[in-house]
Amino acid sequence: MKVVNISQVPKYERGRTRFHGVYHFHQKSDDPSGEQPGIPWIGSIISQYVVNSNLDSDDIGCKSDSIHLHVLNFAKGARTKFHTHNQEQMIIAYTGIGIQATEEGKSVVKTGDVIYFPANEKHWHGASNESDFTQLSIFSGGRETHWVED
Repeated sequence: MKVVNISQVPKYERGRTRFHGVYHFHQKSDDPSGEQPGIPWIGSIISQYVVNSNLDSDDIGCKSDSIHLHVLNFAKGARTKFHTHNQEQMIIAYTGIGIQATEEGKSVVKTGDVIYFPANEKHWHGASNESDFTQLSIFSGGRETHWVED
């Protein structure tokens, strides 16, 4: 057994840096919309890898090949661009007010809401314009993300 407090897990600002084989993105743009072509994010997003197959034994967090748990902290108005995953994704709204969207529409989510995306469903998620938003993102191992919006 291993107990990890989320407050102890390092936070990684999504920039064009590499962390244990995973690329992270953070946009800095003069465009007021925050958009920058070729980057799959709009705004500022901070990631914490609590359970992940890419963690080393000296990392704070738990190494697992079968479960991934990421904490994503979105600044007001920040969001991912449309993407799909080859596996199901479960999101738990942890703090703030967020938006989860598919091609069919958007849903406003708040603390305690649980969101399920089937494998290969085109979607995005992020914070409302009024509130920062933190979500717990859960996958089974072997997840791949395919960005479908430029």
